[in-house]
Amino acid sequence: MKKNLLWVMLMAVLTLGFTSCSKDDDNNDKPNPSIKEKLTGIWVQANEDEGVPYPSVIVFNFKENGQLDATNITFKDYAFEDIITITGSWNLESKDLIAIVAGGESNKIKYSFDEETDILCLSDPKGKDPLFFMKVDKEELDLMLEYLPIVGAWKNKKSKEYVFYLNSGTCYQVNVDDNGEATNAMTGEWELDMDKNVIHEEWEGGLLEYDFQTEVTESTMKQHEINENRNYEYDKADPVLVMNIINKYFNK
Repeated sequence: MKKNLLWVMLMAVLTLGFTSCSKDDDNNDKPNPSIKEKLTGIWVQANEDEGVPYPSVIVFNFKENGQLDATNITFKDYAFEDIITITGSWNLESKDLIAIVAGGESNKIKYSFDEETDILCLSDPKGKDPLFFMKVDKEELDLMLEYLPIVGAWKNKKSKEYVFYLNSGTCYQVNVDDNGEATNAMTGEWELDMDKNVIHEEWEGGLLEYDFQTEVTESTMKQHEINENRNYEYDKADPVLVMNIINKYFNK
């Protein structure tokens, strides 16, 4: 029988290089009610391979009433592509298995917690192909989704400058000449500062730091750099073209 979309989404996304989830030595196979309370909430897939862009991100919302919202966020050519959400149901079947129903089919997922980091591990029933998740609240998730379109390449409307935000937290700034060849480029790091609701960037190994108030859509981006009171406007650019320019510059 064909697997339902929910299970395909879970098992087809990027795995993080681990061989298994941690095991529970408790011989009692009954689900612990306190675990259900801990599991209830929103879990976002964590990227364990620091600095490496990833093609998709899974978000699970295990609701208290047994409903499950599963969201798949996809990226293509280093840029944000799409969001797909499907709804199903969930319940704890045993001390280490979650039963999920969607599309008329039922599947089982093995789960475990890292008590020190509060990281949730989900895998197939045998503990293979694990994915790791961190818990967020609804406000944090909404803010993350609002800023998703920033991931990709952008062309400054008033200059020959490109900026490129990767979902790994790496960012690039590159200036080109009339022939489209890079004249200079920098590599930095960026993150969404949820407390300030700004994009925080660090360049030159942290010597330069900037906070940007950002308005972004699928095709345009406006940024206000707070400290130096500067404004920038960008149009969406071809991510493959810009990445080729960047790679050529750094590999010359």
